[in-house]
Amino acid sequence: MLFKAITRRTRAVSYPVMTLETIELLTPFKDLVLTITTDNGKEFSYHKEVSESLECDCFFTDPYCSWQRRLNENTNERL
Repeated sequence: MLFKAITRRTRAVSYPVMTLETIELLTPFKDLVLTITTDNGKEFSYHKEVSESLECDCFFTDPYCSWQRRLNENTNERL
């Protein structure tokens, strides 16, 4: 089980906390989230919890194939 262990004043954010925040943010859109496509970063190590909570499938891209995440990469460039 994951627990929210830090406050908003804490600068370091752990991956379990990031996972809880992701679930919290996407829960209102649960019916619209069918799949999540991520890269192979450590921040997605709790992907099973996210996919189980949101009842969606989680896919990983191949290394060095950013075109597989076209929308994410395009959004990141614009930020």
